[in-house]
Amino acid sequence: MSVEAEAAERVLRMEIMLTESAVKLAATGTVNLAMLLIAAVRNEVHMGGRTNVAKMLEQGKQITAFPINTDSLTKFAELAKKHKLACGYIPDPQNPATTNVVIKTEDAELANKIRKDAGIEILPGKKTERQSVRQRVAEIRKYNGARTGINNDYGDDEEQSDDQSYSNYE
Repeated sequence: MSVEAEAAERVLRMEIMLTESAVKLAATGTVNLAMLLIAAVRNEVHMGGRTNVAKMLEQGKQITAFPINTDSLTKFAELAKKHKLACGYIPDPQNPATTNVVIKTEDAELANKIRKDAGIEILPGKKTERQSVRQRVAEIRKYNGARTGINNDYGDDEEQSDDQSYSNYE
């Protein structure tokens, strides 16, 4: 066999292998895309175990939370997954030994049953007064100003009626 024929055979073999790889990759991508589209059309909801709290909020159902010890979180998570309880976990920044378990209000009985089966006590919650929107905005401005070094004090902390606030623009 001549050198040219051998080189042509190698080139042909490499082209066939490359084409075969491209076809396999395209087939795998098509299957994954089909599975993604089927899941999107069905609008499948996470059935149980750990879930994102934002996804729970997007569903539009009322949610509630209760605090438990972080040490007993793994036991609760295992039982929640077994009983198909969708729940999220938010660590408490003020108390690292506490984690808040977020559940749908309609699943409160099941969560209570799981908690009792695991022998976990609900920690007493803190009673906090609700802040007005103005107080919360002032607090956020103060925090952001301290963090960035920019003074965001607009002097609107005092209460104004609607007549007073628009009198300058007439």
